[in-house]
Amino acid sequence: MNYSVIDPEFLAEEEIKKDQLLEVEIDGVTVEVKMNSMQSGEVVRVISSNPNDYLLSSYQPGNNIKLKPVIE
Repeated sequence: MNYSVIDPEFLAEEEIKKDQLLEVEIDGVTVEVKMNSMQSGEVVRVISSNPNDYLLSSYQPGNNIKLKPVIE
């Protein structure tokens, strides 16, 4: 049960949006990406404990990045 003044439908929308995001690691920097296609996505946020990672212009929110699938 959620005790909040926020409309429960709004909270459900946020959960759906989170499902569309993907965490990927690029050059040692973890970023959250909203996929545009199978090979590209838009950076939503940087997830790092290193403050210098937030200063990298290539990983700023809103930037489009190309993704290459890697088989591990």
